[in-house]
Amino acid sequence: MQSVNNNDRYVIALINGTKEKKLKWERDSQIDYVYPAYCIYNGDQKLVLVKYDTREYDIGGEEYLDYHCRITIIGANSTQLGVIIEDDLNDKGNLWRLYRLVERQVNKFDESIDGFIEGLNRFEQ
Repeated sequence: MQSVNNNDRYVIALINGTKEKKLKWERDSQIDYVYPAYCIYNGDQKLVLVKYDTREYDIGGEEYLDYHCRITIIGANSTQLGVIIEDDLNDKGNLWRLYRLVERQVNKFDESIDGFIEGLNRFEQ
């Protein structure tokens, strides 16, 4: 079993903080990607979480899109201070877990689905 490296600890802490609603993510309108970028702030630093795709080719030469996530810390004057990509983690799926949790939080998915469930409960009564 691999030991947890610092990057894994950081991502797990972000997952837990998001689950516990201690972190308030927002959509980052300053970053122009195909997919929404999300961020949280700490003073003049910003942690940005993005999903992106790359064009890859299979063994037969067929092109396909491969999807990835990345965390970037941006400092004052938009200086990039560091990056965590999937290859930096023992459990590459943790970046995806974080992205999906953040996406749910920002889009208020749980509140929306709760509304549908409440509607079902009223209908069944």
